[in-house]
Amino acid sequence: DLAIQDGETVSGSMDKNDPDHWYKIEVPKDGAVTLDVKTDGSLVMRYVELHAKVNDSDLPSWGYQYLYDVEKPLTVSGLKPGTYYVHLNRNDKAGTYSFKYTFTPNSYQNDTEPNDKWENAVLLNEGSTLQGHLGYDYWNSRDDDDWYKIVVPADGAVTLDVKTDENLVIRYVQLYAKSSDTD
Repeated sequence: DLAIQDGETVSGSMDKNDPDHWYKIEVPKDGAVTLDVKTDGSLVMRYVELHAKVNDSDLPSWGYQYLYDVEKPLTVSGLKPGTYYVHLNRNDKAGTYSFKYTFTPNSYQNDTEPNDKWENAVLLNEGSTLQGHLGYDYWNSRDDDDWYKIVVPADGAVTLDVKTDENLVIRYVQLYAKSSDTD
């Protein structure tokens, strides 16, 4: 595996005797990676794949893009920090390629974990704003839920204003009232 750094472009060549190339990338914090592969016009690539090594024998794919019809970048969002592997596969003919890896960090600060159950809810004070991450896959568990606790000091109304970046779709926001210590 050849290591490639964020923002770096590397070149290579492939033919029928050398159809697969692997690169290693480091994702420094929650974010997205873009893998951009361009050929010289004679080489026909099949695909670019992003893999994460879960254990010594498991290398699942986290995203792929077929390249034989069009050379467009593959962007995979929701990645946690760690080592990932990029697989480039040749489809036909021989030639050269360039490959660029770009990392884009999540623009929001991460929330305090664990807060994926109501028992671990993080206190949100009136008038304050918190940022967090949802949907990031931490190898075999996805962070799909964040819980926050608010204290309502008197009768009245509560407004919860949730904004997301372009990568996240929130299914719902719910407000629960705890009626006793056992609920």
